[in-house]
Amino acid sequence: MQDFEAVYRDYFADVYRYALALCRDREAARQLYGLLDRLPETGRTVFCLRVFGALPFAGIGASMGKTESWARVVYFRARQTLREAYDEL
Repeated sequence: MQDFEAVYRDYFADVYRYALALCRDREAARQLYGLLDRLPETGRTVFCLRVFGALPFAGIGASMGKTESWARVVYFRARQTLREAYDEL
């Protein structure tokens, strides 16, 4: 059985490749990749599980030992951080 860190790294490598495939503009995709990488780990995890994994907030919260409301707040903050950082580029 793989350790958690290896699975985590592989999962996010796939998420980044998926994000790149969705973007029509390769430069925008690279910028998004960089911005996602700069998010705090918790925000990045929640954001990616919600956007790329299409998981409900309740499932995200439960999988992280937190509440649905916590997952919503972390997602909103990560999304705002990404928007602000992307606007500054």
